[in-house]
Amino acid sequence: MKFGYFSVRTDNLAASFSFYTDILGFTETERFTPSPGVNIIFLKLGEVTMELYESPGTFTKGEGSIPMFGLFVDDLEAAMQTVKDAGYEWINPAPVPAWDDGIRMIGVRGPSGEHVKLVQKQK
Repeated sequence: MKFGYFSVRTDNLAASFSFYTDILGFTETERFTPSPGVNIIFLKLGEVTMELYESPGTFTKGEGSIPMFGLFVDDLEAAMQTVKDAGYEWINPAPVPAWDDGIRMIGVRGPSGEHVKLVQKQK
């Protein structure tokens, strides 16, 4: 058995698609509409696959989404600048150390309320 994918439910597919592709570097692998009003886009970053899922009806940001996940980055400051330039909200005001092995991270709130941690391992 191996990991398949995770889903992020969104009420704004275009904003979520832009956040994950233009800002965080995911690439689109598949897009389809399985039923009227339901839109799905699969994205990939390295070996990780994500499903962006938009469907009609009531949507509360963060509800039905992955509440938090982390992305490893090579240069935390460069990644932070890219996210800042795009106008997204930081969860904490500055990177914080994590664990005891030189890892630093900062959280950003995605378009659907999900908490995305940008994590850098010290070289």
